[in-house]
Amino acid sequence: MNVMRKLITLHVKDNDYLAFQRRFRYLIARHKELTSDSENFYHDLFLIGLREHQKAFVKTRLDEFFATGQDLITNININDLMKQLTNRMSKIKDERLKPQRANTATMTVATTSFTNSNSDFKCEICHLK
Repeated sequence: MNVMRKLITLHVKDNDYLAFQRRFRYLIARHKELTSDSENFYHDLFLIGLREHQKAFVKTRLDEFFATGQDLITNININDLMKQLTNRMSKIKDERLKPQRANTATMTVATTSFTNSNSDFKCEICHLK
């Protein structure tokens, strides 16, 4: 019963998805030793445990999955979703590590252009500087 309680209360903490995924897989393995035919249960617990983490991406994936056919509804492949979320985490980390030089150069040019054009500013209505 302790495994069940841990599964139910497990969620992504401090945006650390990888720790959540590791713990989820560990608890699922322990729970499978005790029960049988519980895939629907694991599916729901995983999605509930994500809470707000990558919510838009997960919702999009679920919408795409459920919109594909008229057959009986089966669960989305949680292992596939885990891989996709892991890949998104590494891409987000890579983007954070890139230098911000391009943005600062653009801001400098934009500010300089605006400052220079300020002295030539005329009101279109009264033609005053």
